[in-house]
Amino acid sequence: MKYIKKYTSKITFDIFYQDENETKYVVDGENSPKVIEWLKTNQFEIIEFQEPNLNELKLKKIEEFKTMARHELSVNDYKIIRQYEEQTLSDNEFETLKAQRQAIRNKSNFLESQVLQSDNYETIMNINW
Repeated sequence: MKYIKKYTSKITFDIFYQDENETKYVVDGENSPKVIEWLKTNQFEIIEFQEPNLNELKLKKIEEFKTMARHELSVNDYKIIRQYEEQTLSDNEFETLKAQRQAIRNKSNFLESQVLQSDNYETIMNINW
């Protein structure tokens, strides 16, 4: 029987497989169940199977959302700075800009709350920006 070792990265939740010839394969956590099924179908024995810690997954997803929010907010940070320094926007434009930025924060907060409320690995993996 062929064998394969499986390692789960605590940082990225990528799955690392190593076969009997020491060849390494990397599969992202999202596709891991499909790969496991394929391995079993092709009579591989999986050694050292380790599920990711649910709390670590939650923290990773939340950090992903915060990073996305920071990036989207940074795109128009200069407009806010210029507004405070030089009043370059009309009142209406400034209110629209503030509303857009608040919508980004609201989206991040909503997704974070969805992750925190879930206790299912698959559900958490399917919550995306």
